[in-house]
Amino acid sequence: MKNTLINPNQLQYFGLDVKDDPYDKNQPMRIESENGKAVLPLHSDGTVIYLDTWSPTDVDLNDFPRVIMSSHHEWNPADVKFPKTSRQSEEEMSFRSIASVRGEEFHAEDEMDMDDCLFNIGEISQRMLSSAKVHEAPTVDQVKVARIAHLNSHTNYDKFLHFN
Repeated sequence: MKNTLINPNQLQYFGLDVKDDPYDKNQPMRIESENGKAVLPLHSDGTVIYLDTWSPTDVDLNDFPRVIMSSHHEWNPADVKFPKTSRQSEEEMSFRSIASVRGEEFHAEDEMDMDDCLFNIGEISQRMLSSAKVHEAPTVDQVKVARIAHLNSHTNYDKFLHFN
């Protein structure tokens, strides 16, 4: 079964636990049944994540448990509603956003010997954050109004207008 596509969102929607993040060092990639009795290891080849599959033999069908991985109802991804972010989380992200940044000339040789360091993300991040000047944090409503204004300014309304 070389070319079988499995949608991880469909599996999760059905109740299976899908761990398909190759960057998560704390958990191996796998698909796990709802009751945890069946674990199917996932592998990767470049950016392709896959599951070793084969057509079962009669012995396989007798010896291995059967794991139902989806519903008998038709899967329509357009009907799926993912959990929404809580209002509190949205507000926290909004308040942590940088409203404005002012650049200043910086001479790296004044701070450190660049021969010893090719790229120090921690120091770069610290410098960027410490140089940010936030004059006023916008409210959630102000951010929403700004987003709507931005969308409206980039929408061609002519295609929606009909004249008789």
